Amino acid sequence: MNTQTKLWYLENFNLFEGMPKEKMDMLAGKLRMQHVGKNETIYFASEPSNSLFLLKEGNVKLTRISEDGKEIITAILNP
Repeated sequence: MNTQTKLWYLENFNLFEGMPKEKMDMLAGKLRMQHVGKNETIYFASEPSNSLFLLKEGNVKLTRISEDGKEIITAILNP
């Protein structure tokens, strides 16, 4: 995906509202966009991360595992 498209997504996400253009351009140049398939894990809460995930389309299921090993859905997020 080209930098111009990435920049469009950043400019239309209110977290970055008011960010100066030069910083927005720098961020767009560093941004990595990827497609994640259904049922693929993108993050474990127990692992450290320096990433920010922005959902462009689809849904993300947030879960945790109970003491007896069952999946507990805590939220389903949309773009």
